Amino acid sequence: MEKIVISYANKIEKAYIEHIKNNVKNKNFELIYEENSGSVEEYLELVKKIQNKEIGRVISIEEFGTLPFMVMAKNKGIVVAQISDHHSSRMTIQHNNSNVLSLGYKIMAKENMVDIIETYLGAHFEAGRHMVRINMLENILEGE
Repeated sequence: MEKIVISYANKIEKAYIEHIKNNVKNKNFELIYEENSGSVEEYLELVKKIQNKEIGRVISIEEFGTLPFMVMAKNKGIVVAQISDHHSSRMTIQHNNSNVLSLGYKIMAKENMVDIIETYLGAHFEAGRHMVRINMLENILEGE
């Protein structure tokens, strides 16, 4: 069973995160909730866990979702989507096979966030024509 870390900021209201914990249900994944202080080092540790295949994906919940995006996106093998809508949560996995979802709790209602997470967890990578772009990006990163 694929492990997914849901990493959330320690600044988030307890009622908000409890709503997420109580309403995000998925039998296909092992969901691991981790509180973080929002340090760069914590996000880089999550990157290492993905790269070492200790976990499959990360869903990061932070004020606006910007810091996890900036820190994690520049690492090899990491595809981050900073989103705030239902449609993008499905498309980012179908088209880009993103392994990090970066969400901002200050810009969306908790009910919307639950829906976005559920949609992301239920989507599947389509591969095919999208693999050309993903392989191209991986080749560019190898050159750095």
